[in-house]
Amino acid sequence: MDRLKFPRPEEVASRAFEEQVYGAVADELSAGIRREGLWLKAIADGDEVRAKALYIKYRAQAILDDAYLSENQEEQTSKLDARLLKAALYGNLDELQECLSGGANVNVRNEHGATPLFLSALHGFPELARVLLDAGADPLIPNKSGKRPREVALANDHRDVAELLPAA
Repeated sequence: MDRLKFPRPEEVASRAFEEQVYGAVADELSAGIRREGLWLKAIADGDEVRAKALYIKYRAQAILDDAYLSENQEEQTSKLDARLLKAALYGNLDELQECLSGGANVNVRNEHGATPLFLSALHGFPELARVLLDAGADPLIPNKSGKRPREVALANDHRDVAELLPAA
């Protein structure tokens, strides 16, 4: 007899997730919830017993697809936010505007708590600061050290940026 092979952690996690998905489908069915489009696809050949099994399979796949799309969207948003921070850091107005139009979080914070507006103020980019403010950037969000964009603009002699920002 062959020895048992212990599953890898990712295999266990995958099976546990799959079990949760099928549990969610069972809960929906117990509650009388059914996606009519998937049911019609499942019953297309007319065999109701087979249709029930197909429906469960289709619905589980739809839940998996939704989870993947949601995770992928979060990953894309995270990348867009990182690009926005980089654009603000280096004064790249075109990239900044592209990120904002793509849905980046105007008030995203880096590991130091700095927002794109804070970075624009720190490095003296008034045109970026103006675009960020117009996009709804909060000028009162401090970094982890408690400094606000106006304060850091003044400390670095970027008066043109500081004039755009309210005093705390």
